[in-house]
Amino acid sequence: MSEPNKTSTLDSKVKKLLNDFKTKDFTFEQLQNFYNNITKSTEVSDIDKEKLTSILEDLIKEKFPKKSTSIFGPKGQEAKILLEEVYSELSNEFDWTHNNVLSGVKVGGAMLAGRNYVSYFISYKNNDNINIGFIYRQLTEKQDPFLEISYRKVSSKEMNEEKIIKFSLHEKSEALTLYKEYLLEYIQ
Repeated sequence: MSEPNKTSTLDSKVKKLLNDFKTKDFTFEQLQNFYNNITKSTEVSDIDKEKLTSILEDLIKEKFPKKSTSIFGPKGQEAKILLEEVYSELSNEFDWTHNNVLSGVKVGGAMLAGRNYVSYFISYKNNDNINIGFIYRQLTEKQDPFLEISYRKVSSKEMNEEKIIKFSLHEKSEALTLYKEYLLEYIQ
């Protein structure tokens, strides 16, 4: 049985864009712009956004390896390792099958767009459009990284509600406890 909002809703524009990514050459800046436009689009489903951004990440790594290192490179290893450990623990405790976005550790749009030095996250979105995230963020190379737990109620018809709580890396267990409390309340 298919889950609502879980399946891809690839329309002709998205299919054309996927084909263009595979067959045409783009500059680094064009690929970054595509990424920004896709993440801001209200016409593309969350699943399709994540598929497209994943393809863009692979393209950037393949075609622009030096520049990709500045976005995805070793600077994010600590974040990926920490979040993979967190996700492993969470996936053993919670059922993620009804997550309306792709599960697992993902690169943040702010890092791809160059607004953050490092940004990786885990997120869960339910059928009520409540999205809760566990984020590892470092704003600049010289600033210390930190964790964020975010709660967002996303709606195109009403004002979006958002709450973000910041934690130092030393407060990982407190951040994880809060994220688990959100999951207990909102996971479906």
